[in-house]
Amino acid sequence: MAEKEITLELPFALQQTVTLSRYDGETVSSAHIYASAWPEKTALETAFGPIQGSAVTNWTALENPWPIYTLRIGGTESDYVAAYCGGIWLDNRGNALQTAVDFPAIWNRLVREGETPEGLPLLPRLRILALRDGRWDPRFMAVSGPEAALEDVPMALTVSGGTLSWKITNRSGQSLSHGNGGFAALEVLLDGAWYSVPRLDGPHWGVTLEGHSLSPGKDFSSGFPGLPMPACPTEPTASHFRCMFRP
Repeated sequence: MAEKEITLELPFALQQTVTLSRYDGETVSSAHIYASAWPEKTALETAFGPIQGSAVTNWTALENPWPIYTLRIGGTESDYVAAYCGGIWLDNRGNALQTAVDFPAIWNRLVREGETPEGLPLLPRLRILALRDGRWDPRFMAVSGPEAALEDVPMALTVSGGTLSWKITNRSGQSLSHGNGGFAALEVLLDGAWYSVPRLDGPHWGVTLEGHSLSPGKDFSSGFPGLPMPACPTEPTASHFRCMFRP
């Protein structure tokens, strides 16, 4: 449903990397543009201009939405991330606009031939596409691996405020090797299959490559601070979550 008119000025700036991607339903093509000087920045601003359109609510991707174009503007602490799908502009600032953006022409204008890696078997795993109006769309999510949980390494979960804390205990009788808490992941059950929950689009994050050994009888604890729990779906078929940590 269309509502009020909105104008978006995209945050292009010098010394930024802009990434354009195109997903046809099977593979991804992408290209990076570095705005090192005014000509590159001006070219980006001219190509996109202000994004103008009507705000929409209760929108979900069409059955056949391909191709989908995405835009990522690198920032110091977070990125601006947007997707254009079926005439709708979505971004990680909460905007959803019905607008006309000639992305194929922009792509041809800014992306030089031979610059784009083709045939990458990747999905645009963006939160803005995967979670719309409280519902998950598995087309934009990765299916979790088939690994079975270790029965002798139980996990306990605790939710307090916006933090999900977890602890594993090694009862296997042998030492286990694992990374730090950043290697844990949230998953959601959809139609009988587990899918990885995409991270929030934009904020910068990283995981240090640490190696730990968990001795028999010992435990390891970590958590997800600042988790937006109210943003999770509420219908019974999509409210089953689990935390996965692979030793």
